[in-house]
Amino acid sequence: MKKLREFATKILNKPLYFWALVAFVYIVARVATWGYPFDSDHWIFYYVGKIWAQGGTMYVSAWDHKPPLIFVFNGLMYLMFGGNLVLHRIWLTLLSIVDIGLFYVLLKRVMPEILKRVQDDVVNLSVKVGLLLYVFWRNLSQFTSSGNNTENYGLIFFLGMLLSYMSFRKDQKWWKMLISGACFSVLFFLKGNFLLLGLPIGIILLVDNWKSIRKFFGYGIIFATPLILQAGFWAYYFGSKGALNDFFIASFLFSAKYAKSAWAGDVSNNIILLITLAIFLLPMLLLLYISLRKSRENLKNPTFWLIKLSVFAGLLATLGVGSFYPYYFQVAMPVFVITMTYGLFNMGDLNKYFRYFVYLAFGASLVLSLGISMKQLYNSLGGSVRAEAREYQEIADYVKANTAPTDKVFAYDYGATFYRLAGRDSGSRFVSASVLLLENRDNFGYGFDQKFIDDMNRSQAKYVVVYRDKDNLYYQNTPIVDYFNSNYELDKTFTKFEVLKRRGE
Repeated sequence: MKKLREFATKILNKPLYFWALVAFVYIVARVATWGYPFDSDHWIFYYVGKIWAQGGTMYVSAWDHKPPLIFVFNGLMYLMFGGNLVLHRIWLTLLSIVDIGLFYVLLKRVMPEILKRVQDDVVNLSVKVGLLLYVFWRNLSQFTSSGNNTENYGLIFFLGMLLSYMSFRKDQKWWKMLISGACFSVLFFLKGNFLLLGLPIGIILLVDNWKSIRKFFGYGIIFATPLILQAGFWAYYFGSKGALNDFFIASFLFSAKYAKSAWAGDVSNNIILLITLAIFLLPMLLLLYISLRKSRENLKNPTFWLIKLSVFAGLLATLGVGSFYPYYFQVAMPVFVITMTYGLFNMGDLNKYFRYFVYLAFGASLVLSLGISMKQLYNSLGGSVRAEAREYQEIADYVKANTAPTDKVFAYDYGATFYRLAGRDSGSRFVSASVLLLENRDNFGYGFDQKFIDDMNRSQAKYVVVYRDKDNLYYQNTPIVDYFNSNYELDKTFTKFEVLKRRGE
């Protein structure tokens, strides 16, 4: 172990070798994201963003349950690159390099402040190890998904929020607090539960200024001003389009009911997701425990507590959703990795058997997590996912060949991939059938089924794609199924799906 440590230190202390290793780890970790299956949430965000960029009204012309900024970013991506997935993934790769650079800056600020009792060369080593761990964990496909979601964008603004606030604490320049608040406002309008990520700053701000409530409220107002201004802008924007209620439901209210359904086990197979997450969370929580053992000596260290409170805020924001998709955890990856790194460099006083157990758990987590990530690459290249993708393309080609560009269609399936493949728009604002099923089955009370039927009647969608298996989950939504049976007839059968054509067409 000692010789291995000495060899690793020698490699990391040579800049050329170190940056070559960073690039190698990035490529190994990122390759499954680059090769992620075409069918993914990527196209939901892209589709809603595209319709908005083309002049449609968000949540009225196209709907998904997220605040508006993820669709704004995707609308801009549409304007820059169209629907070219290769260009999308190059762009998303560049964004990942931006947040890696920001994390490196954060590491160089944080580690010297929380590793005060060690030599400078050890601090420098911890920064390099932390960067390698971040590059690895941040780019695994179970955390990135396809690279296009709120968490991937949120990383840049979470890091910007932390860096700006830490800089503010040093010189008390108000505009730095304003920048931190601006990053926080972007986080909130990417995903509502990201609101919790700003809580640690509020706590530390209160501790710093508990003797001067006036000062606390003054800085708090500066921090909150961008959020208030952005909320006012969106309220005005959607209000002017008569879609204020649609905005509130899609951005916040639906997600609250979604979380309730997720905790009831109605959204995903939580056992499988929990096992996947446990492979990552077990070593992270072990190292969090090790780092918290140093709490007493760091009692007056605000940087230490900013990171630790951010870890708990990140866990609360992600676990609180109730559906434990690993990519939910990505936005908090910076503070998770800092905690891991700090723990790894503070195990000297541990029982040697416990220390070996932590090393073993951490090493196993690295290997198993990489294996889980590579499964998505396999899914792109072979197996049932590949076969289904081929069939989806065949169906899309058939529908495209038998429709005009202005014709509307609907795929009664999860996601919006079909609309990209067929080059045709959805006949309803609800591009994904899962939203309709969940709202109907769990009685959310928003009347989505009737809105869907009204949309389809207005658009006169020419084709509908449905599963052949009538025991499929989506057939539980009987109002939608009854509508299809009354207004559509079988046109063409494929292996897993069948295409229905509107009667009288």
